[in-house]
Amino acid sequence: MTSMSQTSRHNESAITVSWMTAAGACRARHTATFCIGLDARGELSMDDQQVTRALTAVFRRDGQWWVRDLGNTDGILLTGAPFQSAPLQPRAMLAFGSSGLQVMLEVEESAPPGQREPTTAQSADPAD
Repeated sequence: MTSMSQTSRHNESAITVSWMTAAGACRARHTATFCIGLDARGELSMDDQQVTRALTAVFRRDGQWWVRDLGNTDGILLTGAPFQSAPLQPRAMLAFGSSGLQVMLEVEESAPPGQREPTTAQSADPAD
């Protein structure tokens, strides 16, 4: 899996994504919607041929981070349970397909309202 793009604003709610490759541990920090999958358009692109192209989208809705299964046929578990769309807890583990590939998602709380930088509209659910 390779990180293809990241946003680095420090005073917004962010999510840190961690995973292991043959080369070692990897981390990426995001503040906007991103996708995980084999497709090179995804911000986190997997090199694992046992998972399908469109895996998951991670996005903000109503001030909270959510994850949505984008129709993966190999199965995805969110902290050990199947899901379609769900809000993320502060720490959540995604497990992809029969490969056993795992991705840790860690939600960082945003700064108190008086300390935030002005932002644009929140990212919408990419599947809507």
